[in-house]
Amino acid sequence: MASPAFASSLPVSAPTQRERVTGIIMHLLGMPGIPLVGPLVMWLACRRRSSYLDGQGRELLNFHLSFLGYAVVLLLARVVLPEVLALLCVVLLVGMAFVWFFLGITGVLHAWLGKVWRFPLAIRLL
Repeated sequence: MASPAFASSLPVSAPTQRERVTGIIMHLLGMPGIPLVGPLVMWLACRRRSSYLDGQGRELLNFHLSFLGYAVVLLLARVVLPEVLALLCVVLLVGMAFVWFFLGITGVLHAWLGKVWRFPLAIRLL
């Protein structure tokens, strides 16, 4: 049996249709523009109403905060490192953007199925 840290879904009560739709919206609001504001506002508004939405919001915010941190480190490395390694940082940033988008879509699909998905590469901050 897998340990809870590596489980693909967190155990929560079965979500209602409304909770699932709210979870999907929470994920979709994290996609365009500033990925933290939409999910943060929705999580703060919904976290006390549903353990499912609380789990969705926490995992989503952990994911976005982690990737924001990774991007900041790569951008700082881009400035500090020599030009050849700085180019590698740019390539990694582009790759990270694709991974961020793919994992975001995967999170939407899990929300649609009524599951709280633990994003890989996310540091558990909340």
